[in-house]
Amino acid sequence: GLDAGGIKNKMGYRLGLTMDREINSQFTLAPKIDLAVNRGYLDAKVDGEFAAYTPVGATIDFMLHGTLNTSCNNDRLYILFGPNFRYALENTDFSIVEINTPNDFALDFGIGMRNNLKSFTFAPELRYTIGTTNISQMAMWQRVYNHTISLIFSFKG
Repeated sequence: GLDAGGIKNKMGYRLGLTMDREINSQFTLAPKIDLAVNRGYLDAKVDGEFAAYTPVGATIDFMLHGTLNTSCNNDRLYILFGPNFRYALENTDFSIVEINTPNDFALDFGIGMRNNLKSFTFAPELRYTIGTTNISQMAMWQRVYNHTISLIFSFKG
């Protein structure tokens, strides 16, 4: 038989490009594209043995973030928000069946700080992504949503 197990969160990574278009001193529009490798998985018991199911292995994320900016000397604290479309790059192999990995629409929220240094800008950012699409393709997991927390370090020359 097939029994549901649990969710296993693991650290992944992302690499991407961003562009900032300052509309005015308080608002910036930032289109972004990232390659995200997600390593979390779900456990299932198949005929008494555990098997891992990775609902989303790797995605290309297309984001359009708006940022509300504040100023403090050379540093700018900002709050970001916006849509995120995650295009799934691979299907999932789950021991007994190949599962099509669905694309996902998500909403991003976060906070960051742009630090204007002497020769470049460094911007650490903490982002929470709320997946809105049920990415589960198996009956044992009725609803699975891909929510992520990302710590991002941006460098701009």
